[in-house]
Amino acid sequence: KSVLDSCKVTNQRYTFNGILREPVTANLYFTPSDTSNNMRMNSVYFLLIEPGTIKVETSKFMSDLKVVGSTTFNEYIEFQQKDRMYLQRVDSCRLHIAQLTKLNDTSKIAKYRSAITSIQQDQLINFYSKEVIAKKNSMFSLYILQKMLLMKYDKQQLTIMFQQLTPRIKNTAAA
Repeated sequence: KSVLDSCKVTNQRYTFNGILREPVTANLYFTPSDTSNNMRMNSVYFLLIEPGTIKVETSKFMSDLKVVGSTTFNEYIEFQQKDRMYLQRVDSCRLHIAQLTKLNDTSKIAKYRSAITSIQQDQLINFYSKEVIAKKNSMFSLYILQKMLLMKYDKQQLTIMFQQLTPRIKNTAAA
């Protein structure tokens, strides 16, 4: 189910009220009165929110986002920080591929593509799958499983990991 709601930002404050039965993803879209490209770059904020009172402090840059009252969002931030190492390595390989494409060096391009596959396998096996099991009583484990599915991880292995989640998580609407 998807819900669209809106409110005005008055004196740099806004409030949404509603009832959640379990953690959900949310996107905050800001439409600045200034239409310059600089103001538009950081107008969307991704959140993981859950039942309770959540306080969100936003500013012009996503890196300044502060969320209080959402354990799930804090798990997401920790996960992103750990995942950054893998993503930076993949980005580095892609940069090399872009440079080598101009030189038409197919053998080195193949080497970097193979490196990307290797990095992503390491990411899936040694990071994501371990995080799912470590967070088997957290709704965040479902977010990681979904990410693994999008990265085309083996569906049988995903099913095995899903079965290891606690009944509380497996029986949610999100699961």
